[in-house]
Amino acid sequence: MMAATLKAVERGERIPQDAAGKLAEARAKRADVKFMVGIDDKQFVMSMTWADIKQWSEPAIAKTIFNAMRHERKFEKETVH
Repeated sequence: MMAATLKAVERGERIPQDAAGKLAEARAKRADVKFMVGIDDKQFVMSMTWADIKQWSEPAIAKTIFNAMRHERKFEKETVH
C-alpha cells in the first residue's frame, strides 16, 4: 500500500491517505520523502528520493521497502542479546 501511495503522490494525484497534504507538500518542496512503515510491533522509518519513486515501478518500490524492513529486523536480531 505504501508503494501505491508514493507512486500516486509522485504523479500528483490527491489521495485520501494524505488528507493533511503532508506528502503533497514534501513532493513540492523536497527532493526526498521520509515515511514510517509498521510491521508487527515494530516501526521503521525510511527515506526515498522522488526521482527514485518516479523511475521505479510500484513493485520495485514495495520490494525495496520490504528488503529494508527485513534487513532492519535481521540487524536488530543480531545486535540484541
